[in-house]
Amino acid sequence: MFSINNEINNIKFSIIDIHDFSIDSEQYSEYDKSFTFNIELTLKNGFFNVFNCEFYYFELSDFVDNILDIINNVSHKCLFTDERNIINISFKKIKNSSDISVHYKLFEYFDSDCYITGIFIISKEKLYDIINDIKPYLLEKKAST
Repeated sequence: MFSINNEINNIKFSIIDIHDFSIDSEQYSEYDKSFTFNIELTLKNGFFNVFNCEFYYFELSDFVDNILDIINNVSHKCLFTDERNIINISFKKIKNSSDISVHYKLFEYFDSDCYITGIFIISKEKLYDIINDIKPYLLEKKAST
């Protein structure tokens, strides 16, 4: 939960689909997992479903590592974006606080000029909840062949 103009709001990150994918070419073969990641903002004045986007294992793994670095004061900032550049979320540690500010820019679709942007504060505990929701999906790094 977070607050905008002293109103209680909520953000929800959820993984709604996981599937294996492979790339085969003359030079290399790659097997990995792909995650469909849903981000919803629930605002007091109404529901806003941002979108579903696809991320690969390494993107979510890097995201978890970077968020843990912020929580553990190893770094003060990280950027989370998908390869289509539809979502850009920057997490920044607030000085003298355990809270993190979240700046987001969400595009309607790839190469769109239409987007929403905003900022909210999220607690360290909520970030742990997000990480704990993602971690089970990251236990198996590579897809079965």
